[in-house]
Amino acid sequence: IGLTFRQKYPVQAFPTLFYIDASGTVVHKVKGAQQVDGLLKLGEFVLGKVDYSKDYEAEYEKGNREPEMLFKYVQALNKSNKPSLKITNEYLRTQDNLTSEFNLRFIHEGAVEADSRVFELLIENKKAIGILVGLDALQKRIELACQSTVDKAIEFEMPALMEDAKMLMKEHYPQRAENFAIKADLDYYKSIEDQKNYMKACAEYAKKVVNNDPKELDILAKDIESNFGDDSKCMKLAEKYAKEAAETNKHYAYYMTYANILNENGKKADALKAAQKSLELAKPSGPGAEMTVKQLIKKIEG
Repeated sequence: IGLTFRQKYPVQAFPTLFYIDASGTVVHKVKGAQQVDGLLKLGEFVLGKVDYSKDYEAEYEKGNREPEMLFKYVQALNKSNKPSLKITNEYLRTQDNLTSEFNLRFIHEGAVEADSRVFELLIENKKAIGILVGLDALQKRIELACQSTVDKAIEFEMPALMEDAKMLMKEHYPQRAENFAIKADLDYYKSIEDQKNYMKACAEYAKKVVNNDPKELDILAKDIESNFGDDSKCMKLAEKYAKEAAETNKHYAYYMTYANILNENGKKADALKAAQKSLELAKPSGPGAEMTVKQLIKKIEG
């Protein structure tokens, strides 16, 4: 199933974007001019709303248990971000030989959570599965499963489960383990609103993961402002990262972030200065970008 978007008006006229699936159904629509990064993120969000599993679910409900159908059902559930472990476990329980090529591929596709028997089977057969699907696909599945377990730990506030996921990453995908653990801490402390440990995690994340990437610094600054905008220490940190992003890349959007955070921190004069710099940098991007910056300037001026 493909996904496209259609513009109702030209970009400079603040379009309405319609995201349409292969059947012609409007999956999502959004009004307003979008920056490239925002448009890509929106596309990812909309793709997550598409349900690829309906046809296979209908077959399953009719009693179809053909292995190929079940495999495609699990694939579709995973693609739609819907639970699939039940189907995978149900199928694997019927199998005497778990090391056949088809079953190894099924294990690889079905290993969506690190705290599961299917993930244990993935690790037990890691070498054979790696040969079948390739090392990159195997490592991506390991990280995906560990991330799903971190997400579960966050949802249910289970730090021990998060530590298990970090440990499994260290054991089975050590090249990514450190960055994974730092990001897991960042997300966990944010979720439980632990400002002190969140700030420590931000510092670690900025130093070892972001590594002066202006785009990531900008995202981090906005994330801090969004979640801890009422905490002066957190907002001071957000200001620091926003400034670094703006001065490193000198993109109008980064200066907008910096100006907005300066304004939130009560530094109106500095905020106006940053916003004017943003307006100057926005000119090559067209009238839509300039209008967005001018709206921020009006907000700052009160």
